[in-house]
Amino acid sequence: MTKSTPGNYVRYITTVAETKATPTKAKNQSWQDFTDTIGPNTPMAVVWRMAKAFANRRADQPQDKGGWIEPFLSRFSPDWVLPEPPVFADNGQGILPIFSKPFTLKDLEITLAGATDSAPGKDGITYSMLQNLPEPGMRLLLSTFNSFW
Repeated sequence: MTKSTPGNYVRYITTVAETKATPTKAKNQSWQDFTDTIGPNTPMAVVWRMAKAFANRRADQPQDKGGWIEPFLSRFSPDWVLPEPPVFADNGQGILPIFSKPFTLKDLEITLAGATDSAPGKDGITYSMLQNLPEPGMRLLLSTFNSFW
């Protein structure tokens, strides 16, 4: 078994992101291939039919036309095989050092800078309200987050 390290974790996150992007890339390439075949004599009905087909297609669902995916996956990983839980190297206190550090004001500012307003919760507070807090308010918010963490 591979020992879990921050480097392995970063590689894992990168691989997950690339895996999630693959169906989108395939769908985009398929659309590009289709648009390359469109010419001045292509009937509009064909164009609209393909546009609707692409809009309704779910790229994240495998197309198992031969019925081979389920049997293959059963042989590859039978139902009775449970995944191994991740093992993290700790600092002797059962906590990874990166997770035991308090958030900094810079961490909070970077996080809020990347947030866009969405429907506020029951409290009615939006991200733009938090982004525009004066420094004492920002420090109080930071202190609150760190007390929970």
